[in-house]
Formats: sequence, structure tokens, C-alpha cells
Amino acid sequence: MTAVSCPSSSLCVGVAKDNEVVSSTDPARGAGAHWTRQQVDGPQEGLLGVSCPSSSLCVAVGAGSHGVLVTSADPARGSRATWTAKRFRRGTTLSGVSCPSASLCIAVGGEGDVLVSTDPRRGAHASWRFEHVDGEELKDISCPSRLLCVALDEAGEFVTSTDPAAGARASWTVNGQLKYQFPEQPRGISCPSASLCVAAGLDGRLTSTRDPALGAGASWTVKSVGSSSFLTGVSCVPSLCVAIRGNGRIISSTDPSAGSAANWTSVDADGYTPLLDVSCTSTLCLAIDDRGDVLSSTDPGAGSHSSWGIEHIPDAEYLTAISCPSSALCATVDARGKVFISTDPARGAAASWSANDIDSSMLDGISCSTSLCAAIDDNGNVITTDDPSRGADATWAAREVDASVEFLTAVSCVSATFCMVGDSEGFGYTSDDPGDGAFSRWTRKPIDAPAGGGDVSGASCVA
Repeated sequence: MTAVSCPSSSLCVGVAKDNEVVSSTDPARGAGAHWTRQQVDGPQEGLLGVSCPSSSLCVAVGAGSHGVLVTSADPARGSRATWTAKRFRRGTTLSGVSCPSASLCIAVGGEGDVLVSTDPRRGAHASWRFEHVDGEELKDISCPSRLLCVALDEAGEFVTSTDPAAGARASWTVNGQLKYQFPEQPRGISCPSASLCVAAGLDGRLTSTRDPALGAGASWTVKSVGSSSFLTGVSCVPSLCVAIRGNGRIISSTDPSAGSAANWTSVDADGYTPLLDVSCTSTLCLAIDDRGDVLSSTDPGAGSHSSWGIEHIPDAEYLTAISCPSSALCATVDARGKVFISTDPARGAAASWSANDIDSSMLDGISCSTSLCAAIDDNGNVITTDDPSRGADATWAAREVDASVEFLTAVSCVSATFCMVGDSEGFGYTSDDPGDGAFSRWTRKPIDAPAGGGDVSGASCVA
């Protein structure tokens, strides 16, 4: 999948490099959503971008010897939708598109071209006007309204128009403040409003502006979050996000919704020991490292002033995952098939952890609600208990969800009546009775197009 656009909670449309379009009219159902696939007449090298301003218009663009646009006026019909292709004689690869409304779409090309249409719903008969606005390849574009479009080029420049609907008469300005400085390998830009644009590159840094409409005069700032070490996990609750790094540092923000303007602070919590997972409630955060240690804090929002205690769990070896549904229950699993549970994790180094040997294989993940814990192993099994607070006395039961799967890679449980797991082949499995253990029923569904396209390496579900 190369791009996705969701005009509402009742429609999402994605495109792929094999010219496949996938769509859902119930994407809010998550793993239970119904997705349909359709092969369309697209460009030689596949579709790279899509924008759907409403349920009555989607425009996708792609790469090839000539620019190609593929349009549908009925995308909500799924596999029965009609998609028409429009090819241009000019040899430009189209890499991004943004449609702020059904009467305006702007696409960007690999030769610094911008294409504008005020009648995109006409499909192959729509009128598109070319405008050469930049000497670099344009990578992506975002248009929050008819009065603003901002594109990002391969050199890290920002190309802006406040009258994009004027087509060939539109005025575009280039902001070279960060040219060849940021982002490294620029990839995407998002402008949720006229007062914020955020761009990202493969080096993990962010750059943002609160005045994108100023075009060449806009001020762009670079945001480096914490140290240069890679992130290994993150856990967020309202008004708090905590991320962990491979060098033992923990970074946190109490205003994560502020995006690039958010304030992130860092604390050295575990020397240079790699941290592997983290789980937070509103008043407690626990992280684990590769030595069998649990790090805990009751003031994670204090950032660089937060206090983290370290406790080694006896008999734990290479902890792999942790889940804390509340400040009165945390569970962590290790590489030897053991689960360790605490009903007083907020006590930090004084917390009590009980061990339970539940599997003969390596446990790769765990997710708990207050009345259910589900762990996954590398043999395709889900091991569950509906009494996790009993610790060593809890009863665990294993269920093989699919004999053909190599290993399970992700798990998320909303409650005792819904869990989802992902596997190494791109499939998801859902159950509405996970607490039934060996008798639970799991439904298999491909969630990485094409079916079984790649690892499902993470999953998160809410009610």
C-alpha cells in the first residue's frame, strides 16, 4: 500500500503499486472492517497517491513514462466502483495529489510540475492545467483548503500557493530556507489547517511552520526528538506520550497533540541498556529492558525531572513485552515462555511480581484488559487467562489460531470480549470470545494487501 485517504469515518480508499485499489465503507470497525479490492487501469509503475474529498470523488496518481490520473465518482461502491484513467502526453511522473474539495484537485509531478483541475469528477474528460513551479522533483502535496496548497520537493524546499484553483494563473513561491538541510530524504507533508504544516524525512526529524500561507516568507523549524538513537516503543494516554530508545533513554511529552510544537524532554533511565517496550496508564509508566529489568515511574510527565526506579524480576530472562491496563495490574512476558504479573506495580522497586510458566516457546507479545490477558508465541498460539490478577494461580489456556502461520507478531485486547492478533504473513485474527481459551474462536483476515503481503508488526485497538 502506497497511500490512503479517508474522507469520513464511513469511507477509506487505499492504492498500491500494482494498481490495486482497496476500499472500506466501515473502516472504523478496525479488524472487523470489510475491505474490497479492485484492479484498475493505472500507470506502468503503479499508483503512488490518492485523495478523496468526499464519498463521490477519489483521484489517484502514479508513476510511468507519462503522467496518469485515475478517477472515480463512486468510490464507495468498492469493487463495483468505476475508475477512469487520464494519460498526459507530457512525460512526468505524478507522485502526489490533494483535493480539498470535489471542485479542486492539485497533483504534483517528478519534474516540478503542478496539475490543477476544477472539474476532476469528469474523470477522463476533466480539464487539467500544467504549471511548472519548481526545478526539483515534487514528492508530496497537502491542500487544507482552496486557499492553500503546500508541496515538498526532493531538495527539502516548500512550494506554496494561496490561489491554487487559478491553475496556470496561480502564483507559486519556493521557500528554500532548509534546502539540502532538511528533511534528509524528504517523504511526506501534512497541513491540517492554514496555521500548521508538518513535513517528515527518513532520518526521523520533523520540520514545521505555523504560517505556511506566507510561502517564501514562512518560517520553518526543525524538530529533533530526543537523541539520535532509534525509537523502540511508545505508549500514549490523554495528555501524555512516553517513548523509549535503544540507548536506555526515555522521552516524554505532556502536549503530544501539539505535533511539531510539542515539548519533548529526555531522561537517562537505564544507562545504555536497550529498552524494548513501554506501557502507561494516566499515573504510571513501566518499561522493560533486555536484562529482565522493569523500570517504573509514577511521574513520567515530569520529563527530564521524572524519577524512574529499576527492579530486576527474579528468573526473568530477556523480557519482550509489557502491558499495564491499570495501576493495579501489569503483566510482562519473556523469551522462555514465562509471564510475570504484578498487582502493585506502582510500588516500583518494592512491587511484587509472580511468575507463571505458560508456554514452551518464546512469548513475543502480551495485551491485557482489566479482566483478560492474551499472550502470543512464535508457534501461532494465543495463550489467555480471564483471571490475570491471581498471578501465579491464574489459569492460562493456549489456542492455535492457524496451523499454517509461522509465528504471531502483534496482539491488542480491548476487553474480555475482543482481541486482535497479527502474524508474520500479513494476516489479522480477531476473536469476540478470547477468554474462552482453548475453545475461543478466531477469524482470519488479510489486512496487508495483497493478502499476506508482509509482517503485521504492531496492533492497537480501542473500544
